[in-house]
Amino acid sequence: MIKYAFIKVGIAKTNWNRGLFFKTVKFNIGGVILSFNDLENGIIRANGTPPYALKPQFDKKDPRLKLALEKVDCRIHFALNCGAKSC
Repeated sequence: MIKYAFIKVGIAKTNWNRGLFFKTVKFNIGGVILSFNDLENGIIRANGTPPYALKPQFDKKDPRLKLALEKVDCRIHFALNCGAKSC
């Protein structure tokens, strides 16, 4: 999905734009609108708090919270590819 988004909107050139990319590029998945941050931190990382954030991705009233995993699998970083040169 990241590579598809790179093709559609381009690769961000600054740190600020990279952060916006993961927040603002969204996909309709099964009728639910999700950003890359929603997918990674809200669902895959069991509604964890994203880096540089003060609260979890989904608040208690967010209907997407029911999609979050109950427990984080510590192998998850291996499975994620954020499109960074270091990944």
